[in-house]
Amino acid sequence: MGKIGPQMLQVGVLVKRVVFCVAGLIFCVGAVNLVLALVKLFQGEVDLNAIIASGGAMVVSLLVSGFAHYLAKHLRELQDGTVERRVREFREETIADDAPVDKILRRANQVPRSIAFPIMSRIFVAGFFNQFSCFFQAAAAGVLALFLALIDEFQQTQIKMILASSAIWPVIGLGLIAASMGKAYQRLQLARSGIIAPAKLVGRQRTNASINERTVFRMKFEFEDQDGQIQHCTVSSHTPEQYSDSETEYVLYAPNKVGDAITLKSVPSEPLIAKDGSMHASTSTKPLVVYLIAPALAFATTNILLIVIFLWATG
Repeated sequence: MGKIGPQMLQVGVLVKRVVFCVAGLIFCVGAVNLVLALVKLFQGEVDLNAIIASGGAMVVSLLVSGFAHYLAKHLRELQDGTVERRVREFREETIADDAPVDKILRRANQVPRSIAFPIMSRIFVAGFFNQFSCFFQAAAAGVLALFLALIDEFQQTQIKMILASSAIWPVIGLGLIAASMGKAYQRLQLARSGIIAPAKLVGRQRTNASINERTVFRMKFEFEDQDGQIQHCTVSSHTPEQYSDSETEYVLYAPNKVGDAITLKSVPSEPLIAKDGSMHASTSTKPLVVYLIAPALAFATTNILLIVIFLWATG
């Protein structure tokens, strides 16, 4: 029986720590939301969706953490030879070599000792089963067995090439961020120095696109610029009703780029227009960091993991 190298063990431990951090954060957020939902429940406001979502997030975070723990545990046992020792101590009368996995899982609750079973020409030990940890250990051992069996089917260079290709995902992510930042910068410039002008809806066209199962409409607005010329602004939205609640809409445009005009409602946080024509931030606007926490955590953890895998594969 082969052993795994220390590099794979380090990757497994790192994955376990990252999963624990993310799952812990999800559990804390779910717990806070659950407490808030229960407080509203005692106040007479029933938010069943929030209770189910918060409780589900907490349960899923615990399940994922348990799975990561047992997966890292079996990686360590493969690396330090514990699995080989347990296989040598394995007694054939406990479970036959050809026993199916489902039978092993059924009998695991009844046998207070290590359980060994073969998967794809390898012997794995699910170690000290009990009622609580049966699922986690069996699932982790099974996934690990399949993973190592796949490695046996490839050459080491092929595996490294596949893992090294993971470096393309951070590049794609940075490209998407750069593209969105360019569009956001354009809107920021319009918000800072753009001219506000009243506009009216002159056309609405259904498109073939949809967002959240709602059809996207392309709407055309007409406004007069500072030179008295009639200009047009086009906006696409899956919530066209927000543009039909008032007869007059407002657009932001730059005198040197009138074609890049945007509607005021397409600007994030929907700034307010005062009576004197000045623009102010909406009172409901939250600090920018609130909107960046979740994307930043997701981007950071994912890319750190991919970079570590890339460095290990090319090292």
